[in-house]
Amino acid sequence: MTVVKALAVSSAPGLSRPPAATRVIFARELFRYKPMSEGKKKILVIEDDAEVRGMLAHYLDYLDYEVETAKDGLDGLKKIKSGVYDLVITDIAMPYISGIGIISMLKEEYPEVPVMAITGYGYHAEELAEEKNANAIVSKPFDIHELRKIIEELIK
Repeated sequence: MTVVKALAVSSAPGLSRPPAATRVIFARELFRYKPMSEGKKKILVIEDDAEVRGMLAHYLDYLDYEVETAKDGLDGLKKIKSGVYDLVITDIAMPYISGIGIISMLKEEYPEVPVMAITGYGYHAEELAEEKNANAIVSKPFDIHELRKIIEELIK
């Protein structure tokens, strides 16, 4: 568990990345779990931190989801407009278009698509996401096992 948190915390401002050995241990921990047996659901991950985005994409792929990623809100908005998703996971604080903007647009134009907001910026950001009707709000650092439960609940 703490290895997962070390990886997620590394994206917070002012904190250093975990050493390579920690990331290898994380990978071993992550991939010892079996994927879901259901058909593939499509998830869009919008996250400006490349390490967190990559970790989420690899984990979701391992869980047998079809995953697309976007490096910021603008890239995410383009993908939303051109694709169909069973779930959108978005960071809240991002350049160009914030996660709050993504949530607002999704709830207005695609209300049937569940949205999970992830944030490392605390209570105010969480309040905004709740106000915009995000289906789930997860604080960084997050526990990957809890994240999996939330995702399964949102797209069942």
